[in-house]
Amino acid sequence: PLPEQTAAIARLTGLKINTLLSGGKDRDGQPGDDVLVTLVTPLDEQGDLVKIAGEVEIEAFDLSRNGDDKRVGHWTYSPEQSAQAWHSGFVGAGLQFELPWQILPSPGELLVHARLRTADGRQFDTSTPLKVNPPL
Repeated sequence: PLPEQTAAIARLTGLKINTLLSGGKDRDGQPGDDVLVTLVTPLDEQGDLVKIAGEVEIEAFDLSRNGDDKRVGHWTYSPEQSAQAWHSGFVGAGLQFELPWQILPSPGELLVHARLRTADGRQFDTSTPLKVNPPL
């Protein structure tokens, strides 16, 4: 990694999914959420934002589904793709992804898991429930 990347990688100690800027989103004006929006925030020891990209993997699980396979979505982004996903706004900043439904979940909550792998091979994980209301 480049020297400026090394400093950010060294500071990184965890991840958080920003629940204010994550959840189902209606894009087409028709009833129901068309996509799952997830804002993944890399953090240092003090809980401050670290601007860094890496390989990002996001999974969504509908725990209300019958059977063993509760995963309804799995998305992977390269370090280059995640760098382009950087979002900085008034309410929060981080890696923001709009994830199209792969399997339509039930309305309610999804358990969303995010993983960030850095250039030095470390891995950071976080999970949180997010509200969604997909089309019926």
